[in-house]
Amino acid sequence: IEKSNYRENITLNAGERGVLQWLGKHSPSGLFLARDGMFSYLSPAYANVTPYLGHAIFTPNLNGRLDTASAFYSSRGTAAIPSEVRCVLISPSDSIRVMPPNWTLQYARGGYRLYSR
Repeated sequence: IEKSNYRENITLNAGERGVLQWLGKHSPSGLFLARDGMFSYLSPAYANVTPYLGHAIFTPNLNGRLDTASAFYSSRGTAAIPSEVRCVLISPSDSIRVMPPNWTLQYARGGYRLYSR
């Protein structure tokens, strides 16, 4: 997770639109974790979710959260994430193939997978 994950121009493909539509329709409780900063940026606008990694001013302990998110994604989903994270997005470029059993697949299209617990 780094600044380069934020896009300058935002154009959504069908899979990305589908993720935001699902989030908007289902509004999972708790925090939403995504590696792609675009989802953290757009999710509050298109869905009633709170991103785990939001704007630097509004994200408590941003550096700690960045470290936690990076560890989770680089460990292929085996590193622990805080219990308040209730929804996780796995993007096509992520190397996570299987989530731990306490996560339930909610959405899968266009290479994007949303899990909740």
